[in-house]
Amino acid sequence: MAFAIKVINTYTFEKKEQSFRFFSNNRDLYDVFSKNLLESAQVTYYNLSEVQSYTPSSKILNLFEIEIHYSFLESFEFPIHLTDFTYFSLEAKD
Repeated sequence: MAFAIKVINTYTFEKKEQSFRFFSNNRDLYDVFSKNLLESAQVTYYNLSEVQSYTPSSKILNLFEIEIHYSFLESFEFPIHLTDFTYFSLEAKD
């Protein structure tokens, strides 16, 4: 969770992106670490089980091998850049 918060802070500070949707299955842990978010970061928390209820962003950062349903992502008519962070590697998929 701390890594995810760090990534959001980096995007907010370096890339000047401020709006994020954060999907997780542990709200309590998110609440602990979200206190470290930059004030300018606008983060909305969602339960991971709701992920297919929303139109995805064109940029998705997937942490720690959470299963991605590619058929869901492919059902949209815009390109989606998916970056998977795993414990030992970084792979980008378009």
